[in-house]
Amino acid sequence: MAHRANIEFDLYTGLSPAATDSFHAYEHVKASGITFRHLHYGDPQQAIEVENTLKTWFPNEPDIAMPFVVYVEAYDFKDVPNRVLKIVKGLTAIKATDWKALSDFEG
Repeated sequence: MAHRANIEFDLYTGLSPAATDSFHAYEHVKASGITFRHLHYGDPQQAIEVENTLKTWFPNEPDIAMPFVVYVEAYDFKDVPNRVLKIVKGLTAIKATDWKALSDFEG
């Protein structure tokens, strides 16, 4: 498998007990200069539903809570799979990630 790029960065934030973390996550990713979609959920119940849905995307990650970033590792089209979802959970991990390097990666 030839890893070619990282694409489709989505930052999920919401109103929850970690709302301050969501704000700081947004500020950090925005400051990185990458292109990303910001998916904010202002209804705490809706945020819970989104988190539960994401748990089906990442069955080995049982404790998913906002804020988090989901992005796609893109591989050659002939590779199976040619797209792999990745998740970075929590403010600490979001701040520890070099978003610019991930976004600029060209394999």
